[in-house]
Amino acid sequence: MIKVLSYIIIFGCLIISFQNILHSQVKDSLKNNSNQLQIDTTKKNLNTGSSTDSVTNFENLYKESNEKDKISNTKLFIYILLTFAGLILFFWIFVKTLFKTLHKTNSTRQALLVSWNSYFVISVIWIFLIWGILAKFWSSETFLIIIVFLFIISIITFLISFKSK
Repeated sequence: MIKVLSYIIIFGCLIISFQNILHSQVKDSLKNNSNQLQIDTTKKNLNTGSSTDSVTNFENLYKESNEKDKISNTKLFIYILLTFAGLILFFWIFVKTLFKTLHKTNSTRQALLVSWNSYFVISVIWIFLIWGILAKFWSSETFLIIIVFLFIISIITFLISFKSK
């Protein structure tokens, strides 16, 4: 335990010293750049044209679409409650009840594996339904990659659990 704490303290000291070195290098580089040509910021450029109108119109459209897709705190709270309620329900159905049913005919190991892996498969599907469809995260690539990865892993482990004895 003491050894682990000493390693953590040493690692923390190394990180702090590394940050100090980087901070001093940034200050040195800022001092060296002071001799360069400066940009004149006092000159005002009054450029009128149709390009600025189209830019502001595009920004207005972007703001309107963002306001539609916002998740309020109550919606977020409801999604979290639905997720946990579903996970608790599926735990009771698949782990508690299915284990008791499978334990009568199969070995304890296989009954545990099948019940937990079926819970894992259904939980991934439930999370996709709540966060992907209800919360409209299906357009997020990272969300879909994680869900597909978890679903593939859960199906593989589910198939392995059926073949085990």
